[in-house]
Amino acid sequence: MRKVQFKIDNVAEVNISEISDSSNIGVLWSGGNKTLVVRDSTGAFRGLGDDSFSLMSAWSRDSKAEYCANAAGQGGAKVFEFETKKECLTWFAK
Repeated sequence: MRKVQFKIDNVAEVNISEISDSSNIGVLWSGGNKTLVVRDSTGAFRGLGDDSFSLMSAWSRDSKAEYCANAAGQGGAKVFEFETKKECLTWFAK
């Protein structure tokens, strides 16, 4: 698991420019809830919430990088990029 980096600093993290639509992305919100970023039936990216296992309808973005940037601006959210889907789902389930 690597934390998505929005400002370059001395921490070994992935840069937002490296996030593609095939990246495995999870968001840890400041309240402790987790979200997986998935493509919906319209082709947009939305969050799949851990509290209801349904797609969050608050907002969507055209790319995972845009979703990550928007999520990071939501006051204390942490965005993670995972090497595999299995790693991402294991994180989500904990």
